[in-house]
Amino acid sequence: MAEEYSIAIALVDFIPTFLFPLGVFFFQEFFKTQGYTRSRFLWIGGGFFVFLGGLFKAIWKLNMALTETSIAFLTDSLFVVQSIGFTCLFIGTLLFIRQDREKLIGKPTIPLTAMALWKVPFMAIQTLTCLGTNGLLVYYAFQNKNKKSAFLLISNVIIIFLMVGLGSTDLNIVVQWIAELTNTIGQICFSLAGYLFMKDVKK
Repeated sequence: MAEEYSIAIALVDFIPTFLFPLGVFFFQEFFKTQGYTRSRFLWIGGGFFVFLGGLFKAIWKLNMALTETSIAFLTDSLFVVQSIGFTCLFIGTLLFIRQDREKLIGKPTIPLTAMALWKVPFMAIQTLTCLGTNGLLVYYAFQNKNKKSAFLLISNVIIIFLMVGLGSTDLNIVVQWIAELTNTIGQICFSLAGYLFMKDVKK
């Protein structure tokens, strides 16, 4: 079944795309305030790549809605660019958790380790690093009694799984609207969690 996109759906796709860097901004401010420079710059760089991949996809959808022609580069680059971005976010978060634990107990507790068929490894990296990043942030939030942020991030993880499920169905108009609204809610949860992280430090 060929994918069809309306202009309205394509425009809505820009909302979660631009909400994501808002969340990244709050988290990098949190790292900046705490003095985690490496984590901050990894999040800035990683956030840019994730945003870029989402922007490419949103532009691709808008072009499909307007011209009914597919620009392969815009859609195929999503998994490649975002896998790089989420890997940076994951490493940055892992470094932060490790350094935070070192401050508390003086030693590291977490070791830092190292569709189309060609997309599969990138999709796996994208999904796993995204889930890993959220998981580490949930861990830190609970450890620091920031329950609101933890539940917002857990909600975001649940939505990620919902998006994976929706992506495996036929992308008719109804499913597309559900996916766009679900993704938007997920990015709102992510942004609010980042805001609460930043606010908690600046109290």
